[in-house]
Amino acid sequence: LLREVVIKDQGVRAALLGARESEIELLEPTQAGTGVARFLEKRGEGLHHLCFEIADVDASLRQLKTAGVALLDETSREGLAGRIGFLHPKASAGVLVELATPPNGSDPDASPLRLKRVVIGSHDPKEAAGIFQRLFALPEQGMNDGPRTMLSVGRGALLLVPADEVGGLEGMVALSLVADDYDAISARLRDAGATM
Repeated sequence: LLREVVIKDQGVRAALLGARESEIELLEPTQAGTGVARFLEKRGEGLHHLCFEIADVDASLRQLKTAGVALLDETSREGLAGRIGFLHPKASAGVLVELATPPNGSDPDASPLRLKRVVIGSHDPKEAAGIFQRLFALPEQGMNDGPRTMLSVGRGALLLVPADEVGGLEGMVALSLVADDYDAISARLRDAGATM
């Protein structure tokens, strides 16, 4: 656990977990009617948004606005990950994307877990991959022929798959993590009551 705070103006309690050069943010609404509360009412528990670390959120938001990209935030605001701003999901293949500039001195966590990939369901994975490539210049990784597409993001990847492979779901559907010691992590999860 890196940080835990209540963000009153957003109506959420947030906990930030380290996963080496990535972070996993857990969100809980503290009041009805907030974006996170509406998301949970509509979709239930699951993956809410994807965040990319960038050097200057405000400069990126200005560039995206000039390019005609639909935004939820035209200027940055303070968030758990530092200065943040969100793109509208319709601009990014149905995925809510956050841009963040962390505070100075934010170093990778010494976690026993590393984020390997985020799986995104789409009715047209190639088209969705093209959107992420145009928005964020993410290079495509080689894969076997077929409808799946993988894009590199740091040491991890976005894996875009046909929605019918993931129960018809569109948007983020899964995280893939790598553990230094799988047996130790599995034992801790079982001890905590997790079903495996």
